[in-house]
Amino acid sequence: MNDNSLNETFLKRTSYQYNFNDYIEETIYYGIEEIEYNCKEDMVREKTKRMGKVDGEIIYQNIYDEKFNLIEKRLNRHFTDIDDVVVYLYENIYDEENKLIKTIEKDGEGNLLGTTVFEYSKGQLIRKETKYKEGFYKTINYYYNDEGRLYEQAISNCGEPSYYYNCSILEDGRVKRTLVNPAKSKYKWELGYGWGNVDSCIIDMHEPILTVDMIKEIMDYIIENYKGIINCVIITIFNVNLIYRYEDREIYDYYEKKHGIVILEDF
Repeated sequence: MNDNSLNETFLKRTSYQYNFNDYIEETIYYGIEEIEYNCKEDMVREKTKRMGKVDGEIIYQNIYDEKFNLIEKRLNRHFTDIDDVVVYLYENIYDEENKLIKTIEKDGEGNLLGTTVFEYSKGQLIRKETKYKEGFYKTINYYYNDEGRLYEQAISNCGEPSYYYNCSILEDGRVKRTLVNPAKSKYKWELGYGWGNVDSCIIDMHEPILTVDMIKEIMDYIIENYKGIINCVIITIFNVNLIYRYEDREIYDYYEKKHGIVILEDF
């Protein structure tokens, strides 16, 4: 079996069992997350639905300082097996022009979680670098056009793209952010690399399903950019609405035997 025929072979098998094309469309429509933001682009509500019914909700209580920057965030989480409150605290440091240049993040008990440094050019935020207590960091670069922010680019420890956010301005002035994977291809996923073992990476899926087409898209990118470097890919489902998951191990065996890359799942 070669790479070109891989997707066709598995897709035929899955289509036969699940009426695959119709199922994807229905699942993406009904397994969704509804996220609301305020004008600071901070989440205020996150609601998840399964087959049209709400099965979980997080209500964010955001507290700001006099410059309207976040100093406390409380996550009121209400799910089937979770009902609690998670607290994050932020210490903000400003320059002489009252621009935010540094934020220190702590948990509700005051333990350090990370430090974020902000960089500006011509009054616009162009870079944000967060260093976490575990030693890894993430850099986000911001790009603009005449109408405002165009897109964001997240860079992992190794200096390679982790994900992008395409930005567009809505009629009411809010910014709509759309997640784009590092390959700039079809599905929503992030690449985490350079945080621990250099021979492994984590893929955070932001889709309510996991299919053979998604696995192939991820592995095509890994093989093209990290062949001989990464030999273990850990796929996690970020969206709690995991309605469908591809369960045939044959595709994982294929990549391990042909390319020497082990695929693991963490759902």
